[in-house]
Amino acid sequence: MKYEKFAFYGYIILFIIHLYYLYKNLNQNNFIIFGSLLITVGFFFAAYEMYNNLLNKPRSIISKSHLIVGSFRLLSFILPINSHVKSTDIFGLIGNFILINSNFGYQEIANTCLTIFFSLNTYRNISKNQILDNIRGIGSGLVLLYYIKRTIDNWYDKKEKLL
Repeated sequence: MKYEKFAFYGYIILFIIHLYYLYKNLNQNNFIIFGSLLITVGFFFAAYEMYNNLLNKPRSIISKSHLIVGSFRLLSFILPINSHVKSTDIFGLIGNFILINSNFGYQEIANTCLTIFFSLNTYRNISKNQILDNIRGIGSGLVLLYYIKRTIDNWYDKKEKLL
C-alpha cells in the first residue's frame, strides 16, 4: 500500500471535519469564518493532490494545499482566525511554507517539521473526550504516517548522498 493512501484518507477526514466546523462557525465573526474556510479549502486541495499522486499524475511545482494551509497557519498568529492556535503550530507553518515549491531544497526539514506538527496534533486531538476531536486525531494520525515515511526516506537519501 502506498503511503499516499494514508495521507489521502487522512486529508479527507480532516476536510469533512473542518467542513462541519465551517458550518458550525457561520454565526461567528468574519475572521473565524475566513479561517474555517481557508483551512477547509486547504485540506480539500491536500486530498486532491494526494489523489493525483496516487494516480501518478505529474505534480505541479507550486503546491496549492501547502500555500493555503501555510497561509492559514501564518495568519493564525497575526489575526484572530483560529481560536485554537498553539505555539507548536510553528512546525506546521515552517513545513508547509518550505513545501510550497517542490523544487526548493530542505525537504527533510519540512517533512520533519510536519511530522512533529502532526504528532502533536494527533496527540492533542485523541486525548480529548469529544468524538469530533477524536476523529480529527485519526485523520491527523493517518497524515502523520505519510510524513513519518517521507521524513525517513528524505534523511536516508541525504545520508546516501553523503556517503
